Amino acid sequence: MKPALESLPQLKAGVRHAYERLILDLRGLPEPAFREPSLLPGWSRAHMATHIARNADSHLRLLEAAAVGRRTEHYVGGREGRNTAIEVGAHRNAREIVADVEHSSLALFEV
Repeated sequence: MKPALESLPQLKAGVRHAYERLILDLRGLPEPAFREPSLLPGWSRAHMATHIARNADSHLRLLEAAAVGRRTEHYVGGREGRNTAIEVGAHRNAREIVADVEHSSLALFEV
């Protein structure tokens, strides 16, 4: 069932709140915690946080394309581009990763 248009602002506010809580949680983690394994096999917490940032970028990309009636790939370079971006991004320091998640996720709310 599709949400009523009247509920979209509420949904948007809830998603923004979730991102803001995530960012606060990430800011509270010490650098070594980003190198610890996540629940996803083979991925550290740094991989997960980078994935969240790249996923937000992909949604922004899709929204911007839809606004002008254009089709686009979900991720630049498709699945291979996604995987490479996550792997490279996971090796940054914690401060860079948190700033990336913050910038990428909150950019969704500027559209």
